[in-house]
This record gives sequence, C-alpha cells and structure tokens, in this order.
Amino acid sequence: MVRLDTLQEAWERVRDNAGGPGGDGQTVGQFAIQSPTRLLRLRRDLIGGTYRPGPLRPVDIRKDDGSLRRLSIPCVIDRVAQTAAATALMPVLEPEMRVLYILIGRDSVTGVMGQILVWERMGCRFLLASGACVTGARWL
Repeated sequence: MVRLDTLQEAWERVRDNAGGPGGDGQTVGQFAIQSPTRLLRLRRDLIGGTYRPGPLRPVDIRKDDGSLRRLSIPCVIDRVAQTAAATALMPVLEPEMRVLYILIGRDSVTGVMGQILVWERMGCRFLLASGACVTGARWL
C-alpha cells in the first residue's frame, strides 16, 4: 500500500475518475499540479502512522423518486490512500470471498436473511459484515 508505484497507480485511478473536491476544497486538477510531492508526503505519513483523513464534503444527490441521498465526498488525497489500500488488499482478500451478497433497495432484509439460512444449511461458514444505512446517518 505504501509503495510509490501503488500510490501512483491509485492516484491515476482517482485522477481518471475526476470526482469533485472533498472537505478541504482541493480539486483533482489542483492535486495534479504537485502530485509527486503529495504522494511522497502521503507515503511518509502512512509509514510514520501520522496520516489522518481530511474532512468529508456532504453533497445531496436527487434520486429517481425525488428523494435526496446524502453523499460524503472524501478529499482527493484520502481517495488516493483508500484506492491504494484496496489495491493492496484485494489480491489477499478476494480469493477468500467466494460469495458476496449486497442488500440493495429492491431486496428485503427478510430475503437476505433467507439466503443466509440457505447457505448455512448447505454447510457454508462465512463472515457476515453488516452496515446499516439509516436516513441522516453518516458513514463511509
């Protein structure tokens, strides 16, 4: 995760995605101007244990049904760190993740729990990670 080539690859993915600024107001274009220096500083902070994510920028996005969905946009540097972490961890974790079930709007909790029971009866043993999305909750 802290190798410069991993951080550079993560930066390129963040840059290519061209998302908006986080809570610090810095755009992808502004980050690009000094990206080599910023990546070196990020690497130093990650290795030294001094890295701290910046503030999130709340953005309300209108959904198809007219309701609003609150997004929390991380700072560009934090997106680079998160992308580098995902890049480093996925080759290790992915072989262990044979099944991934994600609850989305059209699914019911009852349906998901029913599927979990089916897998249990089949003898499957797995780690269940759950996150709750509650209106007004802030999570990343």
